[in-house]
Amino acid sequence: MSLDGLTLNKRFALVALMHLLMDVCLTLLLIHRGIDVFTARALAIALSLMVSWRINRALLLMTDSAAPARDDIQYAPIVVVLAVVNFGLYALMLFGVSVLSAIVLASGLVTSIALWGNNRLQTSLVV
Repeated sequence: MSLDGLTLNKRFALVALMHLLMDVCLTLLLIHRGIDVFTARALAIALSLMVSWRINRALLLMTDSAAPARDDIQYAPIVVVLAVVNFGLYALMLFGVSVLSAIVLASGLVTSIALWGNNRLQTSLVV
C-alpha cells in the first residue's frame, strides 16, 4: 500500500487509528491472559506507544529535519501526557462502564485530542 497520495494529516490519522486498534486489542488480550485490568492497560499503552512511535518515525517524522532527535524530544512529552490522561480516564471509567467501553472511550478521546492537535499544528505551519 502506497501512502504517497496521502497528506500528512491523513497519514497521522491512519497511524493514530492503527495505534487505537492495537491499544484496544493488546489490553483485551492481556486481560484475557489473566493480567489485572490496570497492569494490562499500562502495558498495552506502553507497547502500543512504542510501536506507533516507530511507525510515526517512519511515515511522519521523516521530514526535511536534519535533527531527528529534536523531533523525538518534541514528540515525547506530548505522548507521555496523553498516555497519562488515557490511563487516568480509563481508570475512572472502570467504575461505571465495562472494560471494553473504558478502553474505547479513553483511547478514542485521547486519539481525537492528538488528531486535533496535529491538525492545528499543521495548519499553523502552513500559514
